[in-house]
Amino acid sequence: MNFIIATHGAFASGLLSATEVILGHQERVRAIDMYVDEEPLDQKINRAIQEFQDKDADLVILTDMFGGSVNQKLMKLIDMSKVKVLTGINLPMLLEILTVNNDELDADRLNQIISQGREQMMFVNEYLVNADLEDDF
Repeated sequence: MNFIIATHGAFASGLLSATEVILGHQERVRAIDMYVDEEPLDQKINRAIQEFQDKDADLVILTDMFGGSVNQKLMKLIDMSKVKVLTGINLPMLLEILTVNNDELDADRLNQIISQGREQMMFVNEYLVNADLEDDF
């Protein structure tokens, strides 16, 4: 399975960089930073796909915002029946997606990962007021 992270600005490269600090080099992942140069999205997508060793492997595309221009353009460019697209990507979600066995990345598992990613978002000050400070968090 291959993965493309496509976001506004250098967020995609930043997510990939952070992931590689934690998991090591990711041969199956490409980052597409949009609006940092004049190259159109379709060219960046095609180049990323051509860089994969296994060009026929299933593809998962991860974007930053559902209503954002990157996600909207992607949905027009790709065959949604052949590609899985997840939006609202964050580092915990990406780490989980990349460490799960590819055979397990079905719709149910992807929805579970999305739910887990949402749980990672919190207002820490409020959390600490309600948390037992003796617990590890």
